[in-house]
Order: sequence, then C-alpha cells, then structure tokens
Amino acid sequence: MEAINVDQLSGGVLQQLNGDVADKMGGDCVFINCGMRPPLDDEFRVVIEEIRHNSTEKHLIVMLETNGGFMETVERLVAVMRNHYERVSFVIPNFAYSAGTVLALSGDKIYMDYYSVLGPIDPQYRDSDGKFLPGYGYLAKFQEITEVINGSESTDSCRAELAYLVQKFDPALLFHIEQGIEHGISLITEWLPKYKFKDWKQTATKGKAVTDAMKKSRAKKDRCNTGRRLEVAFSRPRYSNE
Repeated sequence: MEAINVDQLSGGVLQQLNGDVADKMGGDCVFINCGMRPPLDDEFRVVIEEIRHNSTEKHLIVMLETNGGFMETVERLVAVMRNHYERVSFVIPNFAYSAGTVLALSGDKIYMDYYSVLGPIDPQYRDSDGKFLPGYGYLAKFQEITEVINGSESTDSCRAELAYLVQKFDPALLFHIEQGIEHGISLITEWLPKYKFKDWKQTATKGKAVTDAMKKSRAKKDRCNTGRRLEVAFSRPRYSNE
C-alpha cells in the first residue's frame, strides 16, 4: 500500500478550495497564511506570474490570515497584485494584524464576517531571541518610562527607570519602528483613495460630488483607526452635513 503524502494531500485540498472561491467570486484566488516578511514577496511574485500564464481574469481574490510583519514586504505584494489585476478583493475569514491590515486596505473590497478582525497598524521587530514583537508595545513602554523620568523630582527617584532605559532601549530600533508606522500610514493614505474609495462619487446625505481632495482627506482621517471599528474597511465614507 502506497503511503499518503500529507503535503500533496493538503495542497490538493487547498487548490480545490481556492478554485471553489475563485468560481464563486469570479476571479483568480490565492491564500496567504504567513507573516509579511521576505521571502514572501519573491515567492508571491512567482506564484502570481504562474497563475497569470494560464488565466485571463482581471480580478484577484486574496484569502488572508496573518499576524503581520514588514511594510516593505506589503508594498511589494501590492505592486505585484496591481501589475497583473485590475481589481483585488480580500477575504478575512479570521484575522489580519499589523502590516496585514495595511495589505487588506489596499483592496477594492474587503469581505469579513462577525468573527473577522483587522488589527492596528503595528510594524513588528525582531528581539534578541529572534522573536517578532509588536512595535507599538516597544514605543508604549519607552513613552511610559520617559514620562516617569520627566515627572521625577530627581534622578534618585527614577534610578530603576533610567537603568532600564540605558540597558534595554535602542535609539536605532525606536527610529525604525517609528518609520515603519509612518510608512504604513503613508501607504494607506495613498491606497484608500486610489482603490477603496474609487467608486465613491457622491456624499451620503446631500449627494454632493466627491472630489479627489475629499477622498484623500477621508483617508487621512481614518488612517489611524484600528480593529473592527475601521469604518473604511466596510462601508462608504460619510461626511457630516454633506
């Protein structure tokens, strides 16, 4: 009796599921279930080019589940998608955190249910043990300690905080995390008006014509919202009294 190759079996099942989703939603379908970090961008390019070799579809459906990663990787993934497809939709069956949220917000549409979650825009960094940790946590702890130090009447009352700050915090890493956050915000500000808001022609209440400046303004307003309350992921933007 021939042994069953589990990798081949699971790969075949995933291909069948991707095919079912593709047929249902009208397009090509891929499933991303990993961190947003190299060499994903290189591998993704190869996969998409192979799919395009045998497909004339203009719509890409991305099933996405990820803890996040690097904004640079996300930017390259989006470049590949938009080079080969006119429309990109994201399906979030479970969660997309950190850079995964930024990736989802590059789509023309996002499909979620009551259990789905989009997380905060939070670039990750690798600690001394090689683990990937959230950048916002690093920044929050730095701000907490500096506030204690700034509020202290003397250095004697904050010796522990000063020692911890000297030993644990790396200015270069702080800068890298801050740059990652700003990079994510700039990508969202660019992508929302270009893709998610492209069909937004009139305001909800007064029916006023929506300009490019209004789309950009709305993207800037919503870019820092996080989690399931991220309005831009689900509905047409609204301007009060318009």
